[in-house]
Amino acid sequence: MGFFNNWNTAGKIGYVMHGLTVEQGASMKENACHAVVKAYGWKNATLLLEELKLRLDEFQAYRVVSKMIAYYVYGRELGGLDAQAAAYAFLDGTGALNDLDWEDKNDPVVSKLLAQKSSPENAKD
Repeated sequence: MGFFNNWNTAGKIGYVMHGLTVEQGASMKENACHAVVKAYGWKNATLLLEELKLRLDEFQAYRVVSKMIAYYVYGRELGGLDAQAAAYAFLDGTGALNDLDWEDKNDPVVSKLLAQKSSPENAKD
């Protein structure tokens, strides 16, 4: 699979991310969604999608992959601050944060969010 195919598929994942947030009533720019996919890696995103398409129909695979990538990018702090902010906005905008198991401290997203809530800067709010 060539670079162009990776880029093209990853671009489609970015558009699906954008569509999912709009569908849920949240606003998020397409280029922010693409920053999340770029932080995860074009080739990795493509391989993940191809793997899931073996198990799910194509439409559902794109939706699942979009959420997985945003979750991974945010939890593992991949990419720059823009990618981090966009990944969080996607997770928040699609309601994916509501599905977290807040008891699971080993979950990188849960531990990151709990740490932010308990930081001194947030204690003033």
